[in-house]
Amino acid sequence: MPANLTFGVEIEFALATLPDIPGIQDPDPNDGRPVRNLHVIHPSDVGPDPDVNLYYPLSRLGPADVVRLNVAMKLREAGLRARPDIWPYSEEIGNWEHDRDLHYDRSAPESKWTVQDDGTINDISDSAYVYERVELSSPALWFCQESIDEIVRAIDVITSSFRVRCDQSCGLHIHVGPGGQRFSLDHMQKLFAFLWTFEEQISTLHSAERQRSPWTCPMRISSWLANTGRFDANPAQFLAPGAPNPSVGVGQGQESIEGNSEMHTVDALTAIFNTTELAVTKGSFEVNKENLVSIISPAEGNRLTYRTDLIARKDTKRTVEFRQHDGTFERERIVTWIETVVRIVSFTRDVSRPVLVDFLIEQAIKEDRGHAVMPILDMFRAIGLEKQAGFYAARLRNEDPQEASARRIAAHEHLLEVIQSQRRLELLKGIR
Repeated sequence: MPANLTFGVEIEFALATLPDIPGIQDPDPNDGRPVRNLHVIHPSDVGPDPDVNLYYPLSRLGPADVVRLNVAMKLREAGLRARPDIWPYSEEIGNWEHDRDLHYDRSAPESKWTVQDDGTINDISDSAYVYERVELSSPALWFCQESIDEIVRAIDVITSSFRVRCDQSCGLHIHVGPGGQRFSLDHMQKLFAFLWTFEEQISTLHSAERQRSPWTCPMRISSWLANTGRFDANPAQFLAPGAPNPSVGVGQGQESIEGNSEMHTVDALTAIFNTTELAVTKGSFEVNKENLVSIISPAEGNRLTYRTDLIARKDTKRTVEFRQHDGTFERERIVTWIETVVRIVSFTRDVSRPVLVDFLIEQAIKEDRGHAVMPILDMFRAIGLEKQAGFYAARLRNEDPQEASARRIAAHEHLLEVIQSQRRLELLKGIR
């Protein structure tokens, strides 16, 4: 497994309940998982544990908060450190050393599972149940088999204890970080450039609804970088000072690139790679880590497919968040997606800069000239994700035809938006 990387999981879902009112029947009486009394908890059930230390008596909590507290207590019964992140709730984290499981990242500010509300989950009204919104977040975990086993254990606890549902508004988010350290500028550049180049291919693995969601807008359409025409189009500056030149970016390759004024993908890669550790200004960008993050951030209020701003913060997770997967409790899908995104982060960390530049520029030139680019499964195999390529190949073969059609249409609409964005940028460049 990739060394010295951490990850965290956020699963959004709706939890079915029924009010304790006479005459309301259970829609699924043969389902043994409880739906009643989830809005009620007794002080004796909570106990004196500091992980569930409340500011106010339980009677002051709303019904939905009590449901989330019950979820946290169920996780604790299974041996998982968990707390409800509800208001009013104590921010006391407790004694980290109480937990001796070494697969936890102890440099992280949070070493417990948290159960909280999520306002992006839609209200569900097509059922006799009363659904409560829940986001289940893991602690920061070292990427190893013990951590994968813990994720699976938490999934099993939730699905065996409660009636849960993931609709189109629910997402599965994966955070990946460099083991409590900070991303180097070189790693940030390589990762961002890779995700920019292959964003469209990666999106084809996910549902049409997620591709159109305002919470997972494509960064190639909605980022600051996609909405400004100020690029420095000199590919030779992709290289770190003193690094050997790749085969593309000098000589004939450079002439070909500079000879085409409509190569927006190459322009974007230039903007990402053309940074140094110095806080100097080039074009419209102050080229340091914080501003590298800012150009991949939303131009407006929507969330992007990838959240990168956490990297630059000093008081938070220091991760890249992958947001495009739909909500699910299917164990194999969750585990495979975790492995996929962690290995992408690992690959971009370990691959040499000239080799990656060669690889990405080749794809960018093909795209900018209207040629077919590397399909997602071939890309996975090219970077060593053979197992993941096999999993997604099988899923795509067995996909429902209507869902496959909707996913292809959404991907095509995505491509059209990118093309329109490129044309707008060319007009902006002409004006400026």
